[in-house]
Amino acid sequence: MSMSVCGVEVKLGLLHTRAKGMSWTKYRKLGSVCRSTCYNNMLFKLLQRMAIRLLSKLMLILLA
Repeated sequence: MSMSVCGVEVKLGLLHTRAKGMSWTKYRKLGSVCRSTCYNNMLFKLLQRMAIRLLSKLMLILLA
């Protein structure tokens, strides 16, 4: 059984068995890093879109 978190496959069975002796705190840190990375990517894409719109408006004003 696996669930997709921000495009990253996380094996739930792996979490339950604590594979490779990783502690739960490390798992939690890994999860928070994945979430923050996902959030930053979404924020970056949003800012990119806003910048492109702003630039296109400026170009229209300059060309007019």
